[in-house]
Amino acid sequence: MRRDIPDNDHIVVKVTDLIRRSAKLLEPGEELPPDQELLEMGVDSFGLLELITNIELEFDIAIPDEMLTRETFLSASSVTQAVRHILASAAA
Repeated sequence: MRRDIPDNDHIVVKVTDLIRRSAKLLEPGEELPPDQELLEMGVDSFGLLELITNIELEFDIAIPDEMLTRETFLSASSVTQAVRHILASAAA
C-alpha cells in the first residue's frame, strides 16, 4: 500500500519538536542548530531511546537496525534525513 510522504517542512518541525523533548541542555525557545550534535544538547542514551521510539510513533515507521548508528542520530539534520529516507522507501 502506497503512503503519502509528509512535506519536508512538516518533517523538520516534527523531528525538531521530538529532539527538543529529549535535549536536556536546550532551553525552551532556544534555537536548535540543525548541525549541532545531539549529545551536546544533552540527549543521553535514555533520551536517544525515547527519541527513536517517538519518531517511530509519530511517523508510523520502523527505523531499520542498520540505521541505528551514531551517524544517523548525530544531529537534527541527520535524523531528519534518515526519516525522509525511510518515508520515501515506504512510499515506493
